[in-house]
Amino acid sequence: MALCFLDTSALVKLYARELGSRSLIDLISAERSRCAILALTRVECRAAIRRRQRTGEYSKDAVDLLLQRFVRDMSEYFLVQPMDDPMFLEADGLLDRYALRAYDAMQLAGCMRMARDWPGDDLVFACSDGALARAASDEGLTVFDPEKNETLL
Repeated sequence: MALCFLDTSALVKLYARELGSRSLIDLISAERSRCAILALTRVECRAAIRRRQRTGEYSKDAVDLLLQRFVRDMSEYFLVQPMDDPMFLEADGLLDRYALRAYDAMQLAGCMRMARDWPGDDLVFACSDGALARAASDEGLTVFDPEKNETLL
């Protein structure tokens, strides 16, 4: 069984229909994968979904339902990787090596921690951010980009 670590760019595809939603669902279903997220993703996902409400793409009622589902999924479905001081230090090092945004460095540090903590699992980092995907691949992770429906090794 695979373990899919979803960064926010991938996770949102499970709640909002966008390019890559189908390929991510197919990956998770085909592999009978467990899914993991970083604790920080809770805030990033909420921001991304609320942004769709503010732009008029989704109604407030639709967004409220999506967020209720996401909160339920966090407690029932997702493994949630907590954050701690060593993870912040690892993210600092990633920022020194790669041109990443701060939250992206935290996402990658969280995935790398999970890869170490769950060594028997085939871990896949699902991500649709090009710079983050390249950094993750350079760090030795298997990366799946749902928008391109391709895996980087």
